[in-house]
Amino acid sequence: MFISDSDLSFYRNITCHNDASILNIKFNLYRNNMKEENIKLNRKIVWFGGIESHKTQSICWFINDIFKEVRKKIPDMEFHLYGNNTKKFSNPINGIYGHGHYAGKEFPMKSNALFINPDIIGGGIKLKLITYLNEKVVFLSTPFGFEGYDKELIDGKYCIVKEPDRWTETIIRMFLN
Repeated sequence: MFISDSDLSFYRNITCHNDASILNIKFNLYRNNMKEENIKLNRKIVWFGGIESHKTQSICWFINDIFKEVRKKIPDMEFHLYGNNTKKFSNPINGIYGHGHYAGKEFPMKSNALFINPDIIGGGIKLKLITYLNEKVVFLSTPFGFEGYDKELIDGKYCIVKEPDRWTETIIRMFLN
């Protein structure tokens, strides 16, 4: 299943298979029917989802290359991970909290945290982004993590997409401004 015609075409061109289709998804485009709101983020960053296979490398990159640098400028910043295999990343002394599987009905910290999609490898459908868009959470993604989505969804306020080498400065600016 793919989320765009371009992704489906690319797959068909490189595999010569005709065994895939486009996932029929709908976005609740909040900016078309809601008033502008002032966003006030607490000093919390959230990963929401299990950590398997290539996600492990992406989370390790975020913790070691980004989060450590952010904490140098914002020492009370916290990183919360929700989902399968997240407890092993817990390191409260360094502001990292792995909560494990999340069974709540609402997003944790939905209205005051920055959600991240630190995908440094790409590939696959990023269903969590559909949820982020529909739930109107503020999120930062890499271009790999945003593959297949329409760039018109990037509004710089709720949906932010930056190259990996710009993540540290982007996060610091978001929380200090």
